[in-house]
Amino acid sequence: MRKGARLFPECLAKGEDMSDSTTVKLPKAMPLAKRIEEASKQISEWLENLDSPYNDEKDRLQLTKMESNAGEYCYHYSIIKRRDLSVSDVSIRKR
Repeated sequence: MRKGARLFPECLAKGEDMSDSTTVKLPKAMPLAKRIEEASKQISEWLENLDSPYNDEKDRLQLTKMESNAGEYCYHYSIIKRRDLSVSDVSIRKR
């Protein structure tokens, strides 16, 4: 099982896979606007350095977990990779 796959696998649609994940830790004392700015910066840097490039057309970035620990917030993000569906993946609804 890949890193991140343990986080909410029931949220995945057919043809999706959690492939990469990261955790952003920020101090509780940091103002909300600054936390948002810093999280965005860290996520952008992470996306730029992935082995497999992030594809805006197919992939989706999702907050999979948020924790509030002593003195810090931990935000867990995963990339949901969407693969092309094959004919066997698609079910035909009967009317």
